[in-house]
Amino acid sequence: MQTQTMRAPDASPFRPDDPAEELIMTWYYWARSHREFLGFSNGSPMFRAAKSGMTRDPQTEKDERELRIARMQAQQVNVCIDGLPNWQMRVAVDLHAANKAAGNRVFSNPRMTPEQLHGAYQEAKELLIPMFVRRGLMGQPLATA
Repeated sequence: MQTQTMRAPDASPFRPDDPAEELIMTWYYWARSHREFLGFSNGSPMFRAAKSGMTRDPQTEKDERELRIARMQAQQVNVCIDGLPNWQMRVAVDLHAANKAAGNRVFSNPRMTPEQLHGAYQEAKELLIPMFVRRGLMGQPLATA
């Protein structure tokens, strides 16, 4: 007698291996942490780039390089998202990234049904991938049959 092992369906709608998703998530975290500076600085402009201590740690330098690269990528993704043709697509990308960061479908838009939101996200992603390729953020995607 054969026994079938039943697996629980994958509850997460997010694919972890998608380079476009990784870029969108990099943008999402950058956009959430990025705040425009208003007002005057507390420190002297002469010492703005000064660091404490005179030692150089290769691991810290590597981390700083990776953060700079991620920031530059996020800025380029931001330009691409701002170039989407309508607000529904921009909202869909933002909500998708927020839900992925939360690990579940927590955020929604009262002006759009979940089906409309998903459709707008898919359309936005189809438009964003060629923009990402043109800006050198990702390689040419493989053709799907």
